[in-house]
Amino acid sequence: MVNEPTSAFPEVPGSGASGAGAPVPHDGTPAEPASRNGLGGPPVDAPPPRPLTGWLSMALGILFVFLGALWTLQGMDVLSGSKMSGASIWSVIGPIVALVGLILIVLGVRRRSKSKRS
Repeated sequence: MVNEPTSAFPEVPGSGASGAGAPVPHDGTPAEPASRNGLGGPPVDAPPPRPLTGWLSMALGILFVFLGALWTLQGMDVLSGSKMSGASIWSVIGPIVALVGLILIVLGVRRRSKSKRS
């Protein structure tokens, strides 16, 4: 009971409290690394990560649709309490901005589906 190991991987001599040593199995072979390429990255046979394509245009598109609807309602004086309320220019600018937002959303969805296929 004096020198019994407390785990399946005893400490390497010299590791002590500093933690410099790596655990070694009882048979003396080193533990298998987490990655097979030896560099600490993903395993060699893992698929490459997909970039986040299309998210920015979709997020901006949602924002533009929301702002376009808000400006349209303010221009039509449905939403009051602002200097923009009742100004007819905002009832023209609002739908244009909302249309641009819809186009951005469609482009973002198409870009995402295209990147998923490849």
